[in-house]
Amino acid sequence: MSAKLKELLTSHISDNDSLKEATQLLEELQSKADTASHRLALLEKAISTDYDSIVITEVDLDEPGPRIVYVNDGFTRMTGYSREEAIGQTPRMLQGEKTDPDVLRVLKERLHQGQSFFGHTVNYRKDGSEFINQWDIHPIFNDAGELAYWVSYQHDISQRKQSELTLMDADLEFDDLFEESKRVSIDVDIQGNVLSANKMFRDMTGLDADQLKEIKVWDIFEAGHSKTLQEEFSGGSGVEVSGEYTLGNVVKRDIDVVVSSRKVGGTDQEVIRLLLQNKSAQSKIMETLGERSAWMGSLFGTPEHVEYRYPLDALSNDEEINTAPSFSGDALEKVFGDQASAMRSVGLYPHVHEDDRQGYLSFMSDVQKGTSKTHTYRLVIGTETLHVIDYAVPVADDSGQVLSVKGRLSKKISGTN
Repeated sequence: MSAKLKELLTSHISDNDSLKEATQLLEELQSKADTASHRLALLEKAISTDYDSIVITEVDLDEPGPRIVYVNDGFTRMTGYSREEAIGQTPRMLQGEKTDPDVLRVLKERLHQGQSFFGHTVNYRKDGSEFINQWDIHPIFNDAGELAYWVSYQHDISQRKQSELTLMDADLEFDDLFEESKRVSIDVDIQGNVLSANKMFRDMTGLDADQLKEIKVWDIFEAGHSKTLQEEFSGGSGVEVSGEYTLGNVVKRDIDVVVSSRKVGGTDQEVIRLLLQNKSAQSKIMETLGERSAWMGSLFGTPEHVEYRYPLDALSNDEEINTAPSFSGDALEKVFGDQASAMRSVGLYPHVHEDDRQGYLSFMSDVQKGTSKTHTYRLVIGTETLHVIDYAVPVADDSGQVLSVKGRLSKKISGTN
């Protein structure tokens, strides 16, 4: 506690016991504030190489829209708006004449359903200049499993969209391009010369465009992997790269990545695009978000949520789920009371509202194919109908084969759509 604050307390509280109690309370509040600040700093550091901007908003989607409660420094650099100018406003402050209403419509629909959203459209900086803003929006749940905030990871992809006019895989579907843009990528010719690299690659490696012109692609990997990659390129054609690698050598720090490759259409030469997924950054993101969720949960209390797990053979897209999932702990009894024993024996599906069953089966089908999803539906418990949010993720082995589905089920917060 600062000396000025101590002096202020002393001047207003004469009773020693009360002064001691007030001092202790303020020290605890200061400690919580410091912890919150530390969590945010960790979060920003963990994802600084993967995103230009971070925006966190409230859940309420009604007019005028979800209000901004947090932006990072990257938001200020990308848009020109200060943190003070953004807090309390809505993301609509970035919209304008060329902002695509169809994209906004889909965005709103996804969020109303409690689902993540990925897309892009034209936004406007404070000075009125245009840029193409790519959003990757996800729900943030508190420790009780309740939807608490939306977090939006953002990129200025204006430069990438320009480059796509001269070099693009003709076989790549437009929606697939969205997904691919989330990855780190580098384009090379069959001799291993670097032709171009996206911003995420340059940020991750610390190498600028001029440095990339002076090296071969295998120079960015540690010695053992560099040799393997050099041998792959030595044939002069038919290059295929896949697996887990470690960046090193001219890259100043070791970074674990998963690499895959594809041929893309060039104007007058064969071009190979290497796609790199940053395993190191992903681990940090999950760890930091876990810490942040725990902290936010301490602020919002701890109403129960139900964790479950389905074996893969219990799920089907065209017939009823015939095996009950396993439920963790005693949360099922706390949330669903007398109906809990029935749910343990027959599972969730028989309690899903008849009108929501097809959507539930499609939701589970998508997850078992390898996609994490959030879905809202109704459960009929006795005479009561509950609106719930179900967040499910596939559980896969090292080869990527999905083995089971695990999820977290919680009551939908009243007042959300």
